[in-house]
Amino acid sequence: MSTINRIQTFTGRSQTVLRKAAKQYVERMDYTYQHKKAFLKVEKELTGKNTLAGYLHDSNKLVMFALGFPKNWVRKIHRAISPHHPKNNKVKNPMGMVIDMICSPMTKRDKQIDVRTHYESLKEFPVKGVDELLKKFGY
Repeated sequence: MSTINRIQTFTGRSQTVLRKAAKQYVERMDYTYQHKKAFLKVEKELTGKNTLAGYLHDSNKLVMFALGFPKNWVRKIHRAISPHHPKNNKVKNPMGMVIDMICSPMTKRDKQIDVRTHYESLKEFPVKGVDELLKKFGY
């Protein structure tokens, strides 16, 4: 194989890898964007309005994906800093957590879980007010 053929083969493989990676990032961003839209819709239905927290919901994930962070980093960082995740051990947002649990099955093929079952699975990380909100909204 000539040097030119080797370069063409290497270049072709590199382009394939880059295209695949770019496609995955675009898919992850779309997945998150579709979830954000569902979140805002559910928030409006339940509370009658959209809030700043609703508009900012999961925005940090979009930024991290746009910057090319690996999916496992994005997931870990997002859960650590987002107030609607019970594992962050800081500010809690029970309404955001409830809305997130309600709308996740709408847009996330990999998160097809009943809202109450989802909440029960998080009992080791109790968040004050979530149970009451779930009951209020019929879950």
